[in-house]
Order: sequence, then C-alpha cells, then structure tokens
Amino acid sequence: MAERIIAELRGEIATIHGLPFLGRGEEDFMFNPCADPASAAEVTKQMAEGAVKRGLNYEVYGVHAGLLGDLLTPGVFKVSNRISFEEGLKNVNTFKRFLEGDRIILENIYGWDEDSPAMGMTPTELADMSSVMPLLLDLGHAAVNMEHYRRLSLDELNPENLDIKEVHISFVKFDGPPPWDHLEYVRTPVNDRILSKLAELAASKPDLPVVMEIKGGLETIRRNLELIRNRIERPQTPLS
Repeated sequence: MAERIIAELRGEIATIHGLPFLGRGEEDFMFNPCADPASAAEVTKQMAEGAVKRGLNYEVYGVHAGLLGDLLTPGVFKVSNRISFEEGLKNVNTFKRFLEGDRIILENIYGWDEDSPAMGMTPTELADMSSVMPLLLDLGHAAVNMEHYRRLSLDELNPENLDIKEVHISFVKFDGPPPWDHLEYVRTPVNDRILSKLAELAASKPDLPVVMEIKGGLETIRRNLELIRNRIERPQTPLS
C-alpha cells in the first residue's frame, strides 16, 4: 500500500516524516537521537536513501528528536532512565555530525508521563535545539509539553527565536490517558492558543509548510482544514 501511495504522489512530496522506509524486521526500532545518536543517524541515512531510490525529491525529512533516556520498550514513549537536557543536546550535536547534508529536521515530541521528558519541553529548550538543527515544530506536542507538563502558556513561545522548516498542527484534550494530540478542533483555551500560534507563524513565515495531523473521516478533515485555512488567512476572524 505504501508503494502505491508513493507512486501516486511522486513529484509532489515536499516533506517526509517518520520511519516509512525501514526494512522488514526493523519495525520495533525506537528512534531516539538524543539518547542514541549513532544508531539514529544510521537509520536516518537508510531512510533518506530509501526515499531517493523511490524517486522522491523531498525538501526536508523530519525525524523525532527523542526522549531524554533509553526507551523502556518498543512502541512505548516511556524511559527506563533519565538524562539531562544538556546531555541530550550534546547527543543531538553528535547525531548531526554523523549526517550528510542539511535536509534533516528535528520534531519536538512529548513523553507518556512526567518521568519520560522529551527534547524541547520549554521555549528555551526549543531555541537551544534550533541552534543545533532546524525544527519541525509540532504545535500539538508543544502544547502538551508546555501547557500540560510545564504549566506554561503556548503564548510564551516566540517563533522568531526558532529556525523552523515545517509545522505540524493538531488539537489536544487532556481529560484522559495519552495520547492527547492528533485530535480535531474543539474550542478550549489551549486549542485556541494553538490556532493563534499557527496564525502568527503563517504571518511571519508565509512559505512555511503546514501539515495537519488529525484523526477522522473525510468530513472531519474538510472541516478542520477550512478552520485552519480561515485562521491563517484571516487571523482575527472569530472562531466557530
């Protein structure tokens, strides 16, 4: 199925994200550059080569920056130990040195609980990451890290301090177990701040690729795309 989708989209893909070109038997590989930079760099090279072999001339390849520690088990965003953000940043520097070219960008993610912190939990940490490698700024993930874990407002994030090459947008809901993101828009103060931050980014960086990550059927996708487009084009329009 992936091969058929790629065949349909060839020539139209500007960004690639995640691990779509791992080989069979590698499905359980946990990508964590800030804790395991050498292995992450090797797999990144394999993925990028896999894309090129399929004729994809992408502009940027987004990968997770990772969690601050060794992952407990494949597929679970929890860590068995913890390292400091400073150690993680050094490992990201190492990860960068292993790579060739400048088309790899780092996405901020969030951990499964308070004991599994990720790279980029605060605006200062995101700025430090951005000084090493360009960012794929996920606004839903930033909302989880800042608003849920650190009790900070997303309004405190200043995009002018960040080297951003791509944005992901989804909406969040915190009244149950994780995952809390990749949801459609429901009017809450946090989700409204996500939209406002997107409008701010679109105004300052009009050519920035924006990728919507929302679960749902066709009507859900259409409804949220229209909401996001209206918010970007007319940022003062009242939300519905």
